[in-house]
Amino acid sequence: MSITAVSIASSGMNAASARLNAAASNIANAQTTGSLTDPAKAPYQPIDAVSKDIGTSGTPSGVVTSYQPRSSKPVAVSEPDSPHADANGMVGAPNVDIGEELISAMMAKYEFAANAKMMSAASDMQKTAIDILA
Repeated sequence: MSITAVSIASSGMNAASARLNAAASNIANAQTTGSLTDPAKAPYQPIDAVSKDIGTSGTPSGVVTSYQPRSSKPVAVSEPDSPHADANGMVGAPNVDIGEELISAMMAKYEFAANAKMMSAASDMQKTAIDILA
């Protein structure tokens, strides 16, 4: 049982790490720009870390996490001097809300800490079981 708990906690820690990486990438690229008309020079597309339960038949087994692009469209901003500007001086900027990304990063921190605590508790239970049997 505790091996399963450690595995589940480990997958949760990996998911939290992926969520933090996605938020960091979105924050780092929030001010980049690109073309509104040329897909080859499109602005940064924000990403999300999406986790999926990998348990079968109701048995918990942890999660698997992948990165997926958001469906949000770029925001048009005025930057007439940009090489990506259209005839009206507009460029595309990623639709990233810095506040939302910071909240996501903080949630990832707490998710990671909770899973680390779960892993520690499972380890303690395993040690106690070994001590009882010894």
